[in-house]
Amino acid sequence: NGGLYISLGSGRLRQGKLVSAQEAFESARNLDPESVAVEIGLGNVSLSRGDTTRAFEHYREAKALDSDDPVPYINLGSLYTAGGHLEEALGELGEALERSPDDPGIYLNLSVIYYKSGQYDAALFHCKEHLKREPKSSKAHLLLGNIAQARGENERAVEAYQQALERHGDNPEVHLGLASSQEALGNVEEALRHWDRWTDLVQADPAQVNEADRVAMWLKVRMVVWRATDWINGLIGARE
Repeated sequence: NGGLYISLGSGRLRQGKLVSAQEAFESARNLDPESVAVEIGLGNVSLSRGDTTRAFEHYREAKALDSDDPVPYINLGSLYTAGGHLEEALGELGEALERSPDDPGIYLNLSVIYYKSGQYDAALFHCKEHLKREPKSSKAHLLLGNIAQARGENERAVEAYQQALERHGDNPEVHLGLASSQEALGNVEEALRHWDRWTDLVQADPAQVNEADRVAMWLKVRMVVWRATDWINGLIGARE
């Protein structure tokens, strides 16, 4: 039964057992050579190995086997996005949306791509469509904050980031967004608080250690400057 091998392959893939996962999917393909699920599974195995060329081939074959299934389009869109080919990604995800117009994940993926390509109106539209279907999505509120910040709407950005914070309090990206927006608004103390929290959260990430150390040093300098400015302003106010 091909379905049993597909289930086995999916389970092995989740466990990181790529060799046995591929063997299971290939056994399923021997029983059902026109299975979309098999090609998607083999594409996922290839992707887990870092072989994007083979992953593309399997997802395209899945699309050829059933042009009405949205999953191959979604997977191809993700691959194009990861490779920086945003126009191609938009094309694939647009096709996926036509086939599955109520899938919240497609709207979110489209919003991310439009945001990355600087098309903020389209990004905002698709993000709101996602939120209609997933109103508690912390990723969407984070993205709304990023879109607003990119448009220079820092007050709106803070509102969106705060909502993201309520849903995922220790997401370093949210604190980073809040720090930047609060600083742009002149709320130095709030900005410093979020920068400090961001630094704490990323210290455990080796890729972020140098950046965290740089920000920590910047925070100390900024705090001294802020306190000195506040003290001087206080003296001026007292003399007046």
